[in-house]
Amino acid sequence: MSYYFLYKPKKVPTLLAYSFIIVTTLGLTLLLKGGQTRNLVSRATKNLIPQNLIVSNITSTSATVSFTTEVPAKTVVKYGSGNSLDKVRFDERDLQSQTARRIHYFILRELSPSLRYKFAVSVEGREHGSGDPDYQFTTLSSSIPPSSHPPLFGKVVDKSLNGAPEILVELTVAKSPGFRFTTLTKETGEWIIPLPVVLDNSYRSITLAESDTVSFTFRDADNTRSAARAYYKDGRPLKTVVIGQDYDFTLTGSAGVLGTNKAKGTGKYVLYPRTNSIITTMYPSFRGTGKAGSIIQLSVQPNAFSALVNVDRNGEWRYENKTPLMPGKYELTATEKGAGWTEKIVFLVGKSGETVLGEATPSASITPDYGPTVEPTGLLGGLPTYAPTPSPVAPTVTQPAIPVAGVSNNLLILMASGISLFGLLLVLY
Repeated sequence: MSYYFLYKPKKVPTLLAYSFIIVTTLGLTLLLKGGQTRNLVSRATKNLIPQNLIVSNITSTSATVSFTTEVPAKTVVKYGSGNSLDKVRFDERDLQSQTARRIHYFILRELSPSLRYKFAVSVEGREHGSGDPDYQFTTLSSSIPPSSHPPLFGKVVDKSLNGAPEILVELTVAKSPGFRFTTLTKETGEWIIPLPVVLDNSYRSITLAESDTVSFTFRDADNTRSAARAYYKDGRPLKTVVIGQDYDFTLTGSAGVLGTNKAKGTGKYVLYPRTNSIITTMYPSFRGTGKAGSIIQLSVQPNAFSALVNVDRNGEWRYENKTPLMPGKYELTATEKGAGWTEKIVFLVGKSGETVLGEATPSASITPDYGPTVEPTGLLGGLPTYAPTPSPVAPTVTQPAIPVAGVSNNLLILMASGISLFGLLLVLY
């Protein structure tokens, strides 16, 4: 092996060559790190695009804008009636400072009647929707009289039967398909939607009949949704909804839970409760079928109660329990005297105090309670009290820089390798 290069006079001073290598390496390291960061930011912006945009609750002086993002983000809505978006509104819940969320809810107030407004959504400093027709709306005329319809209200719970807060609730009325109403659930899962104005598609005031159909959509931060359909009279209150399940309360003779497989979990003669269901009231009612005019003997064990109930002329029976059932596992035995059939149903009593509808799956473990529906707290005269949320104080916001496209890391690595090799040659030769 030749060691000539060790003794050959160097054309480039060694100190200069080492300095070149160190400075070049540090510079490329910083550039490489910056490229990685920009790549991450670039990928993150894809999750910050507004989705499920809804413009709702439009009146002559206000409107609501709501949307979702895939990841938590701080958002702002800019709006105006001309070419300039000269007004700014923060999320309705941001009274002091901004909070990163996935469900975003803005109420635009102090609007002028019969005026077209444009708006844009700023998500972490990046603006969306400016000039898009979906980001425009027109306020109603001040001559339209206010509605006298009572508000709709209810409650949403999670699968553990706990109140589900900050669920986005959307209401549409069959007679007024072009208008939407929205709200957010409270910490307890309760919600209320006033109907200040109800119009048809020709902007004429209409009166809802008790039998008119209304539809609801419930969405949580994880994008888990529920859909419910009911008559207007049954939305005051609407039966409690378990998020993730769909319901049709207009179906006669059913709990309204869509997709429930009645062959599993429902007895031949005992219709309620279902087998292995969870009941969330200490005073459940029991119902089923039998021969008209016959007598059904009921027994709930362990050591709960026994009772006799008559089957009506329609072949149905029902027993309203007056004995409180403490949380635990019970077995209902129903026997029709003279007919020879006996049926046993095992059920559980969970926490009391709310009416919960069942899971919409064949293996349902939660069933509806046909007892009285518990109304939300804060009622006055049988209806929920409603007070508009005060306009939030605009917090000081520092807009982050708009993300830029990333740089190819492969190219940077190739450049770094080449320059390092060049520096090594300078040291050796």
